[in-house]
Amino acid sequence: TTLMCLVSAKNAGDPYPVRETMIADGIGTMIASLFGSPFGTVIYIGHPAYKRSGALVGYSLSNGIVYLFMSWFGILALIQSLVSQATIGPST
Repeated sequence: TTLMCLVSAKNAGDPYPVRETMIADGIGTMIASLFGSPFGTVIYIGHPAYKRSGALVGYSLSNGIVYLFMSWFGILALIQSLVSQATIGPST
């Protein structure tokens, strides 16, 4: 997935170094696994769309802050209890 995202970003005019990106994703995934996350980390798959809309570093930072706030205060758990699993995606 990371390689597909890198190709997408390169086509949008932003070439990123493959080795550095893959290492950063791997380290991020290992750190997340220490906290119980079963998901690997990857760069944004919608890079060209974010770029066209003018999103910069602040976009990613604000998303991270919002998700951190929502998870710390149980808002994500509340939303999950209110929204049907079928609308979010397939269950495992």
